[in-house]
Parts: sequence; C-alpha cells; structure tokens
Amino acid sequence: MEDLAFKLLDLGESQIDLLAIGAALAGFLAALVFDRSKRDLLRSEYFFAGATLLFLANLTQFVWLATIPAMARGILWVVIVIGLGCLVVFGYFLGSISRARSRNAWGHPGYAFLGIIPIANLVLLFRRPAQKVSSSSRSSQIGTNVVLGIVLLVLSTGADRVLERLMTRAMDFDPIEASAALTARILARSTETPQKIDDFLTLEKVEVAGKTLSYQYSVDTDLDSLPDSFIAETRQDECPNPAYAPILQDGGAVEYIYHRLDGGLIGTVRFDAAGCATD
Repeated sequence: MEDLAFKLLDLGESQIDLLAIGAALAGFLAALVFDRSKRDLLRSEYFFAGATLLFLANLTQFVWLATIPAMARGILWVVIVIGLGCLVVFGYFLGSISRARSRNAWGHPGYAFLGIIPIANLVLLFRRPAQKVSSSSRSSQIGTNVVLGIVLLVLSTGADRVLERLMTRAMDFDPIEASAALTARILARSTETPQKIDDFLTLEKVEVAGKTLSYQYSVDTDLDSLPDSFIAETRQDECPNPAYAPILQDGGAVEYIYHRLDGGLIGTVRFDAAGCATD
C-alpha cells in the first residue's frame, strides 16, 4: 500500500487532478445508480446544499497537510485513502442533490447528470420548478438559503486559498532539517533497485526500519567477513555524506549489509552519529 501511495505522489500535477476528478465522478455515478430517494429540491435549496458540500469538501482536503508526517511514519496511504475517499463521498452527495433538483425541475431525475458538468450545471440550478411550490415554509426560506449559500461559497474560496498556501509551506521543507524516518524513506524511494554497481557488487534493495536505513548488497565473492580496512574506509567515506546528515543528527543510523550470492552474510557496516564522531 505504501509503495502504491508513493507512486501516486510521483504522478504529475495534471494526473493527480484527473485522479481527484475521477474519485468525485465515481461517487456521483454511484449516486445516480443507487440513490432511490424521492425528495426534490428547490433552486435555493439546491444552491445551499451545493455550497455546503463544496465547503465541507474543501475542509476535508486539509488532510493533505499530514502528507509529510505520514511519509515519515509509513502511513502515507492512509492520507491518500482519506483524501480520495472524501472526494468520492462529495461526488455521491452531489449526485444525490442533483437528482433531487432534476426531479423538482423536470419531474424526474433524468437530468441529474448536469450537476457534474461545468456551466451546464447552471441549467440545473436556474430551471424553474415543474410544479408550483405548495409549501409556504419552503418558499419563505429562499432568501435565507441564498444568503447562506453565498457565505459558504466565500468561505470555501478562502479555505481553498489557505490550504494552497499551507501545502506550499509544508512541501517546501529543508532536507537537512527533516526527521531521520522521513529522510530514510525518501532516500529509499529514490534509489533504484536492483542496481549493478560493478562486476562483483549489486545493490539488491533498500529497506527502512524506524530511523535505520539499510542498503542490502550481494557480492560475488568467497569472503566470510569484511576486512577491517574496508569497514574503516567505508565509514570514513560515508559519514560526511550530507544526504545522511538528517538521519544521523536525529539519532538514526545507516547500514550497508553485504551477502554472498548464496545468501550467506559477509558483514555489516553500520554508522551513526556516535560512531562517526569517533572516526
């Protein structure tokens, strides 16, 4: 699930937008198929309901502010599921109120599909009721519905702009100040495996366990252990690596683990802040 979540984030902005539209459209179509309610909505009621849905949908998208902390904890998929799930729910209720407005305007829900189409949805909004409104209480609420709807639209616009600014600030973080867990996951995700280093050495995979980043290598050799000189040289070369600084500074560690082709362990080079400080 986590790998799939990262792949979704790797999509371009236009593709992510299409995914969001698809989620809302799926919910909308579900409402057209499964909603069998017989209620109807006046124009002002539909306007108020739509504005309320838009406002709530914008509020639920603040869940994306948890993207970076979720990446660090390995639960990015939870954020994505919640974010897309909210859009599906939004689409469902939009479909439901569109059916109700169509029933009021034409006497049947056949034109509910207009609710999901930009510009065309204005036809659904402004179409006069097919029959004269018999309830005086509903008629008396027209002004209130319109005013509240406008207020909610203004609040929705404000919430959307606030979210955009907060997301820009959240994503514009300094890698050097990032947590060990987050840096480890970013490095693991950005490393292509398997990766042949030379004729004898292949990087098979990169794993993350808490604050520890582990590189798993396979070596075409008969060695049973790593030479001390190799361990010392590797630590001397890698301790100053700026990519590892957030991990080491945050109490994490980096491991290079070497196995023979038969799977036997040759040895591990592990370095952390304390070990690097003594080298």
